[in-house]
Amino acid sequence: MRLKDEDFAIFVEAMNTKLGTELRSEPFDLTKVEDLNEAIMLAVGAYCDYSHYHDKLCDLDERFDESLEHYETDTWFYIGQGSDKADDLTSQCYSSLEHTCHLFKLIEQRAKLNMIFYIKYVLSSTSDVQKKIFGSVFDITSEAFDKKIEKLFDSFSDLEYKYIITESFKSFINHMKSEWKDHIV
Repeated sequence: MRLKDEDFAIFVEAMNTKLGTELRSEPFDLTKVEDLNEAIMLAVGAYCDYSHYHDKLCDLDERFDESLEHYETDTWFYIGQGSDKADDLTSQCYSSLEHTCHLFKLIEQRAKLNMIFYIKYVLSSTSDVQKKIFGSVFDITSEAFDKKIEKLFDSFSDLEYKYIITESFKSFINHMKSEWKDHIV
């Protein structure tokens, strides 16, 4: 979570008071288990959401391309050729959708790296911290971590999308325990 400055903190506090929300207005203190738990839960939620949005956008992009193929074959052909003969409005929609899909891939990748940071941080913490956050203690060497984490993310798409942050986190933890069951101490 990137918190900007004192003005931002004041804004968030005012918004929390006015709307009854509980948005964070100060940086995480990773030496506190509660902060670490919140940080990793938000990181998991962000990755789940952004990954879901990216998937939906890519699906829309594919469907739009198929629609163009059937309903505006000439524009579809010209877009594929990179020609300026394509209909301007349709061409703009097509390129904007492609660009948005790309941007969401980037934000998904950033969220993934953030999530990996917190997972690695918790795994390098004490057994008590791991137990409080993950509900289990894992024994994964730093050498094996990269391979294990990639396998974990490769199978991540098997999870049902949950819009609620706490549900996403529980689902992820259960998935991690299932994938890394041979490493639970």
